[in-house]
Amino acid sequence: MYMIMDNGLLIEVIYKKKLYQYLEFIRLDNICQKTYVTCKNIVTGEMYTFDEEYIDNIITNIQPKPDEEENPVAI
Repeated sequence: MYMIMDNGLLIEVIYKKKLYQYLEFIRLDNICQKTYVTCKNIVTGEMYTFDEEYIDNIITNIQPKPDEEENPVAI
């Protein structure tokens, strides 16, 4: 089983040999001894629910945009 932490990272999921990018983890559900991972695409707003059994890989190497710091150019 994959461990997913809600730490603000964006993830990529390879599900049934198809790549889903720019996903934000929403929740993990266990229903009738099956595990489902729900994610939201932050670009399109689409929600995806993946059956954990068919997830080939989860990649968490996409870093979110850093917190906005004070803009030294703006007055």
